[in-house]
Amino acid sequence: MEKYLWKQIRDRLYDFFIQRIETSIERGIPDVYYINNGRSGWIEGKYIRQPKRKTTKLKVKITVEQIAWHISHARHGGLSYFLVKKGRDVYLFKGSSGRALATGITQNDFEKMSIAKGWMDIKNCIKAD
Repeated sequence: MEKYLWKQIRDRLYDFFIQRIETSIERGIPDVYYINNGRSGWIEGKYIRQPKRKTTKLKVKITVEQIAWHISHARHGGLSYFLVKKGRDVYLFKGSSGRALATGITQNDFEKMSIAKGWMDIKNCIKAD
């Protein structure tokens, strides 16, 4: 699944410099580094299943190390995001949303908390940030 998401990121953000990062040395570092027009940041890609009931909370598998990394990175002025694929839809969240996504939120709050939905909006959001 993650391999497929990486391919989508690479294909959809085709005018960005994109580098997939895989490390087991430092826990919490996001999957993808990007740069576009001199602005760089990090993207952590995640998958979740569409729940059967509207009342079921959505929980994204985010580790405490990933949460801490995104908080620390933002504290020093860095840009980072969680890109979450749910069913056929894809959503972008600020890195600071990691804790809420990991503990679970309603589907309504999931939609509200996302800063972009769909590849075109995601691309434009990252470029503008």
